[in-house]
Amino acid sequence: MIIDLENKYSRFELINWWDQSVLKNSKIMVIGAGALGNEIVKNLLMLGVGEIFIVDMDNVEKSNLTRSVFFRESDIGKNKAEVIYKNAQEINPDVKINFYNGNIMNLGLGVFNNFDLIICGLDNREARMFVNQSCRKINKIWIDGAIEVLNGVVRVFHPVNFACYECTMNETDYILMNKRKSCLLLGIEDIQQGKIPTTPTIASIIAAVQVQEAVKILHKFDEKNILFGKGFVYSGVTNESYTVEYQINESCLAHYNFDDISNSNLNFNTASISDIFQFADSKFNFKNCDLIFNNEIVYELYDADENYSK
Repeated sequence: MIIDLENKYSRFELINWWDQSVLKNSKIMVIGAGALGNEIVKNLLMLGVGEIFIVDMDNVEKSNLTRSVFFRESDIGKNKAEVIYKNAQEINPDVKINFYNGNIMNLGLGVFNNFDLIICGLDNREARMFVNQSCRKINKIWIDGAIEVLNGVVRVFHPVNFACYECTMNETDYILMNKRKSCLLLGIEDIQQGKIPTTPTIASIIAAVQVQEAVKILHKFDEKNILFGKGFVYSGVTNESYTVEYQINESCLAHYNFDDISNSNLNFNTASISDIFQFADSKFNFKNCDLIFNNEIVYELYDADENYSK
């Protein structure tokens, strides 16, 4: 066997099933740029994926510095996604990187549809529900991760024939849905205090499993060897782990998809209602159509052009 020492990926290619071109041609969206997101992006960079798109609306805080490899003291107050974007080239300039400084719920299905996989390091259930519904609608696989203290979980949600994220939710999850916390591994009192303790070690472990699942998915491993509809639960206290299989909820409201997605240049923050209807009419020639929002609760509709508010 001849090894090209000038090829930085040569050790990967010693693996008999490894195809570096599969990774090079892949496009990954990473949602969440905290402790998990930092580790996810780091791993993807070292693996040499083709493109990474990072989404986060939060700014770097001092407490992030001990758990996030891309953040420095000088980054405090700056957007997390942008900081990773600027520092990522030092690890692997081969990888194309872009970012969005904003709420994931402001991104349409066309954005999701541009990527092969979505990997999440989110801290709230509402955002997970949005990602889950978006991925189900366009038949995309997404990988969820959550950490608390020395514990963590990785789940992979396939849009067909497996339980989705909402299938796993119980009544307590819905009650706590708007609380921006990672997962229900702590008691309610801890959650209500607004501080979830985590360490860089558990972030490294869980993010590594997430990216490892991504590698297997991209290489089209047999379904039985991927966590589709399952959760990998790890305890750093006992060093024990187990896998749980989630049951499909046949009445789950998230189980539907769209046959066709059309992209537009409309901006979430500036588009008016009339802009949206005009786009729909020009694209589909619909004289009568319904406007369905990603969020179930709409507090106010306002259209400056039509002087309309409700």
